[in-house]
Amino acid sequence: MFLILIIEDDLILGRSLEKSLNSIEQEVKVFIAGNKSDAMKILYKNAIDVFIIDINLPDGNGISLAKKIRKIYRYHPIIIESAETNSTYQTKVYDEVEAFAYLPKPFSMSKIIDKVEKALEIASNLSAKVLIIEQNSFKRYYKLRDIIFVETVKNKKRIDIFSYNQAEKCVQIEQFYGYTLYKILELSDFKLFRCHKSYLVNPQMIYQIDYSNNLICLEYTTEKIPIGKTYKSDISSIIGGTI
Repeated sequence: MFLILIIEDDLILGRSLEKSLNSIEQEVKVFIAGNKSDAMKILYKNAIDVFIIDINLPDGNGISLAKKIRKIYRYHPIIIESAETNSTYQTKVYDEVEAFAYLPKPFSMSKIIDKVEKALEIASNLSAKVLIIEQNSFKRYYKLRDIIFVETVKNKKRIDIFSYNQAEKCVQIEQFYGYTLYKILELSDFKLFRCHKSYLVNPQMIYQIDYSNNLICLEYTTEKIPIGKTYKSDISSIIGGTI
């Protein structure tokens, strides 16, 4: 199933897009966000395949949001919709956002369906939901759904990846040298995010955030992950309270 996120403050248009996209051949799940804040919460909790973003949003410019999304999803298709028809402006958007398509309003539903179907072809070929770690001439493949969190052990110059083995129903801990959290974020292109200078967590594994003690509770493990002061406000705006 492909996940599509529509970021559009016009609820009627958003629902029309959702209805049209649910009619295409591919199996899709459509999320709708009416502002930047809701969009960030959705994209950090779901592995989005295609984005449709309106430029004018009630809490900010859609281009700045698209740029932020592009830092997290390096290759996923972003479709921009706007009432601005100036060709110079459109070119600027393509360059700044690396947009897959630009749709001037008003547009037909057949047009958006055509663009989304082509975008899904690209999304289906991405390996963005797999993290590949190379060590001592072998490769280790991790699926996003299996990673719980990643910890850096600086005094030993290594990272520890905690994952859930679906087949054996147990938590696995594997150690890799020569990697940093920054490198893992660079390689993964999915929504692991930093909650502390020493930790990355998978938001899909979060079941509760203890703000009073600055701790994150994760599925499959009793270990509580600390929230650094630098990251607390970001996590609060993205995740909210208890999930």
